[in-house]
Amino acid sequence: MLFRSPVVLWAVDLNLTFTLSEGRGLSQLGLTPGQVVGMSLFEFHQTTDPNVPVIVHHRQAIAGETVDFEFVWQGREYQVRLEPRSTEAGEIVGCWGCALDVTDRVTVERRLSRSESQLRAIAENAPAFILVVDQAGRILYINRVQSNRQRAEVLN
Repeated sequence: MLFRSPVVLWAVDLNLTFTLSEGRGLSQLGLTPGQVVGMSLFEFHQTTDPNVPVIVHHRQAIAGETVDFEFVWQGREYQVRLEPRSTEAGEIVGCWGCALDVTDRVTVERRLSRSESQLRAIAENAPAFILVVDQAGRILYINRVQSNRQRAEVLN
């Protein structure tokens, strides 16, 4: 069932007022389904600034665009998609939103990137010659510490 997925789903009308809020992901925000219905995006995000990116993105969706962006809220990172919401006659009446909490994935990616950077720094500064080849014998990596002559010998 859709509402068991770890996502947040919502809809806003042309005035940027919530008409729907559902999804298991609401609990991570301390919210319950339907809790924000009737509240404006401005109230929810505690701003009066129409140029806050999340407000701008919702207006773009109401103008007919599909909008994808990443957003940090209450220390969690979300991948968000907004799409226009239309009547059967094609009249735009608001927009739909779907947010997937990607905090854990982003955390793992950052750790992996740091590990890769550390490993590359070690390899680049190692006093020994380091050569990495794939199963087909193609050279994937040679550290830079070795002289150009030594590298040329390996490549030939």
